[in-house]
Amino acid sequence: MRDIAEKPIFSAALLQIGALSMRNPGGKFFFCFIVSILLAVLSFVSPAVAQRQLLEDFEDNLDQWTVINGDIALSTGQAQQGSSAVRMRGISDDDNISTLEFNGLDENFGSYEIWFYCTGSSSSADFLIQYIDDNNYFRVSCRPIGTNNSGIVMSQATPRGVNILASAPATFHLNQWYQLRIDRYCDGHIHIDIDGSRILTLDIFRDYERGKVQLQSRSSETYFDGLSFLPFQPPPLLARIDTTCAGVPVRIGGKLRYTPGIYQEVTYIIEANCVSEQEVALHVIDVDTFRESHTLCLGETLELYDQKFMLPGNYQVATPVIEGCGPLTEITIDQHPWTAPMDSFAFCPIPGNVISPGIYSSYLWENGNTSSQLRPDLPGNYRVVLTDQFACTFDLDILVEDNCPITTWVPNAFSPNGDGTNDFLTSAHNKSIGSFRMSIFDRWGNHIYSTEDQQGWDGKVNAQDAPVGVYLYLLKINEETYSGEFTLIR
Repeated sequence: MRDIAEKPIFSAALLQIGALSMRNPGGKFFFCFIVSILLAVLSFVSPAVAQRQLLEDFEDNLDQWTVINGDIALSTGQAQQGSSAVRMRGISDDDNISTLEFNGLDENFGSYEIWFYCTGSSSSADFLIQYIDDNNYFRVSCRPIGTNNSGIVMSQATPRGVNILASAPATFHLNQWYQLRIDRYCDGHIHIDIDGSRILTLDIFRDYERGKVQLQSRSSETYFDGLSFLPFQPPPLLARIDTTCAGVPVRIGGKLRYTPGIYQEVTYIIEANCVSEQEVALHVIDVDTFRESHTLCLGETLELYDQKFMLPGNYQVATPVIEGCGPLTEITIDQHPWTAPMDSFAFCPIPGNVISPGIYSSYLWENGNTSSQLRPDLPGNYRVVLTDQFACTFDLDILVEDNCPITTWVPNAFSPNGDGTNDFLTSAHNKSIGSFRMSIFDRWGNHIYSTEDQQGWDGKVNAQDAPVGVYLYLLKINEETYSGEFTLIR
């Protein structure tokens, strides 16, 4: 399909020459000399004018194809060109989609042509281009007149789902051969033709990744024949070779490359999204490799070979030398297992209650205590330095929150005589409270006073001094209720 059919062979040959040359003294200079001659020769070769090429006539076999699913075989029952075509149909009513992927094309911009023939009311002929994976491709679905939901639909699959880009009524019928043509231009627009008649024109996306071609059918038998392609941008030409030492990356095509191979990079833009590309052959010189491993504590930083390592993983470090390639060190970084300690407690900090972060090799509290437990006197933060079985140390702040229950006390007598001592009947508590409501009753149970003021009762009823005697109280603190009796004295 490429203009220079031998290019992959030429690229592989360069890599092989490089591998052999680097094993001999002076081989690097010999290799560079050979490469410069070959590239100079190629520079005088005029690129061939792109022509439409028949990629598959379905006459002999399906060696260039991969069957993804379905019942697929060559058939002489129907053929548009030659004596046979590929027949595709589902395996069963539940598994009714058949898919065939072409291995000899990895393109984007160009003119695609394929013949199709549909049978049955549920059949369709689908042609997928720029297929990268199940979340990245373009589909043209052809459903002839006489089928369910007939028409032609262009859609795009993305990681977020399938988007319908355009659709049109069908102008083609069952049991007849038609040629589908898709022209994918560099500036983003697309023409879709059936038998030379324009059906759809789109100009709504700029996706230019290269991808494969797939054929798909549904339910009833569908036939395809005569796949061809005309590229709209030139194929990449091997332009140079780079050599690097193992572990030392080379930036090619905007990415760091570590392994030998053929890589593509854009040299300039022809128009819109069409580009001129060149291929770079990367040769990697093998070197002596040393291996070492280290295990870190959580949050620890290891400095090796002028680099810092904090996260577990595998790393490579090339030793710098004045000339040639130095040895390569492969470093494996592991991390000691870590058990999260207890870092918060909620209890009443009274004698007997203790806090402990867990089981560790040693402890150092901020007050100098080295025991595994601490008896806090008050709520707050308590800092401890912990050391585990791997000798890893880390600081921990333990939060102690107060969850002591509310204790309420009401006196059994008070003297509202204005002397400033015990002039109000109220309650006392060990901690702040939310809501407060006090009700007072005489000895016969008659309600005489109520208040929500925590100051309590001043011994008056309707602004008059209440008589000396025994009274009852009903007290509601937050959600708790208390009751009892008291004596009013003067």
